[in-house]
Amino acid sequence: MKTKYALLAVMFMGLPLISSASTVSGYVSQVRVDNNGLGIITFDQTLSGLVCGFSFPNSLAFDATSNSGKMILAAALSAKAASSPVVAYGTGTCAIYGGYVEDTSYLSVN
Repeated sequence: MKTKYALLAVMFMGLPLISSASTVSGYVSQVRVDNNGLGIITFDQTLSGLVCGFSFPNSLAFDATSNSGKMILAAALSAKAASSPVVAYGTGTCAIYGGYVEDTSYLSVN
């Protein structure tokens, strides 16, 4: 019986994380990288489920100093150059730009 309740507790703990992340489906309109290696991808559509307020409602942040951030940067630049549609998901956290832009979880170029 305890296992059943523990499993239910774990399932419910994960629900806010899943439902709180933003998503967007559209085109990359701008890719910005600052001199500290932090960057922002701006899309032509507004994110659904805004997490970090309304300062950047159509953008996701990434850290190009990390290996995963370099991959996100490469994917965003290729999508922009080829005018390819993308699907992107946020992490539900806003750590990279101090609460202004949601962090990127992944970016898929179609």
